[in-house]
Amino acid sequence: MASHSIVRNYHSIGLLLPDATVFVGGGGLCKDCDEKCPLTDGPNHAPDGGQKNNHFNGQIYTPQYLLNSNDLPVSKRPGILSVSPTAAKRGDTLTINTDTDITSASLIRFGSTTHGLNTDQRRIPCTNIKSGKTHNCKIPELAGVAIPGYWMVFVMDAAGVPSVAATIHIAI
Repeated sequence: MASHSIVRNYHSIGLLLPDATVFVGGGGLCKDCDEKCPLTDGPNHAPDGGQKNNHFNGQIYTPQYLLNSNDLPVSKRPGILSVSPTAAKRGDTLTINTDTDITSASLIRFGSTTHGLNTDQRRIPCTNIKSGKTHNCKIPELAGVAIPGYWMVFVMDAAGVPSVAATIHIAI
């Protein structure tokens, strides 16, 4: 993978987006960075000689599994036709209808980050995904696993290409 074009460090953020790309932004106070910040006329040197750049910007990272061999978007991604219920409780079973056969599915909580730490995002794999276009995914009953809030539902094909996410809400 290519390196980021901007150094991201303290106070940076990285969040998985519903289209399976990743938003990466912020960062700064990098007193030990050696390179110039490409968004300024030059380094803003701290009293000890190190750089002290704050990055009020972001980038979208596109993982390689969303690109073909020519680095263009893959031509076909699996699609989620419907998920029901969209408002669920722990222990409920979701029914996921897809436009093609898939090999796996998962629930991924919308994340939030601060100080470079992700405080919420977690993944719950759906087990027993079988051939076909209708799949069931049981939401765990444990309160510490399926915490209340909004979750993304992703399905993946045999090549590991994910769908665009559907959104559900898990209530208390």
